[in-house]
Amino acid sequence: MIIHRAKSESGKKPTRLTQLRMERQRRYEAEEDQNNQVEIPDNMKNPQSYTDFVKHLASNVSDPKAKAWIDYAFGGENEDIKFSAEPEKAYPVKDLKPTQNFIGLENSIGWTVSNPDKAGDGLKKMLLEKSPEMKPGSAIWIFNGEFIIDGHHRWSQVYAFNPDAKIVAINFKCNQKLKPQQALAAVQGVIASVVGKVPIATSKVDGKEKTASNVLKDSEDTMLKAAQDCLDESPKKDEFMDLCESIVGSKSAEDREISSIRSGFDDDDSDAAKVLTYAVRNCLKLKSGNNAVQGAPDREYMPQTDGGKGADKSVPSQVQAKLTTGVDDIVTKVENRLPRGIRKKYIG
Repeated sequence: MIIHRAKSESGKKPTRLTQLRMERQRRYEAEEDQNNQVEIPDNMKNPQSYTDFVKHLASNVSDPKAKAWIDYAFGGENEDIKFSAEPEKAYPVKDLKPTQNFIGLENSIGWTVSNPDKAGDGLKKMLLEKSPEMKPGSAIWIFNGEFIIDGHHRWSQVYAFNPDAKIVAINFKCNQKLKPQQALAAVQGVIASVVGKVPIATSKVDGKEKTASNVLKDSEDTMLKAAQDCLDESPKKDEFMDLCESIVGSKSAEDREISSIRSGFDDDDSDAAKVLTYAVRNCLKLKSGNNAVQGAPDREYMPQTDGGKGADKSVPSQVQAKLTTGVDDIVTKVENRLPRGIRKKYIG
C-alpha cells in the first residue's frame, strides 16, 4: 500500500482538494486490500491425514472464497515452501518407491499386450538389453530422487519387463524437509489451483469394471491368473504372441533371462505366456524390494499432473511452474496417519 505524506515535499500543508484526493485514494486502497484478502478454510487449518487433505481440497475448490485461498497458497503469492525441478534424467527403476498403495498388474502389462504394434520396439529393448533407458510416454515425476509422485504405472511397466532398466524422470527437490505425503499434498494443491478441480484416478482395469490385481499385495498365483486373462482378452492377442515369439526366438535372447523362463500359465506354453510369466516374477521382486512407503494412500487420492481426462496439454508445465513459485507451509500439517475409521476399529 502507498504511504502518503501529511505534507508536500516543500513542507507546506496540503490543500483541501489534495487532502480529499488522498482520502479517496486511502479508501480505494483499503477496499482493494479487503477484496484481495484470502482466508484459509476451516477444514484445512488443523493437522490431518493426506486422504482428508485431498477430500477437503476437493470440496473447497468449487467455493469461490476457498478457491481464492487455494490460488494464493499453491503457486500464488505464497512462498513458504519452494520446489525446484531438475532436468529430465534416467533413474534405475529399482531405486524408486511408490507413494500409492496400489500398483495394478493389468495396468502395468495391459497396454503392451493390447498394443503390440506400438509397444514392440520398447518391449524388445526391455527384454533384450541389460539396462536400457526407457521413456514410456512423458517423463514420470519423482521427489528427492526416490519417491514417485506421478507415473506409477509407467514405472511398473518398465520394472515388469526389465527390473534393471532405467526410466526418465523429472526430480523435484524442496527447500524444506518434507515427507512424501506432504510433497503429494503440495502437488495436489497446485493441480487444484490450475485446473479448478481435483482429478480422480481409478483402480479399475482400463476400460472395464473389475479391479486390477494389486502387485503390492497379491500372490503369484493371483497375478499369473490376471496376466493370463489379460492375454486371452486382448483384441490383439495373436499379434502379441507373434511379437513375443520373434523376441524370445531371436539370437539376441540366447544370453538373456527370458530365454530360460518357463510358463506359469495353465495349458499355455507359448512365448507370450513366458514373457508375461517373466513380468509377473519381476512384479514379485517389485513387491518385496520396492513396496509402497508407510501410510501410502489409495490411488484415487493421487495427483494427476496432466489434469485428468480432457485437460489442456499445458497443465503439466503450469503445475511445474507453480510448484517452483512456492506453496503454503500448510502442507507440513499433513500427517502420516491412518484414516479415522481404521484408527477407531483397530486402535480405539
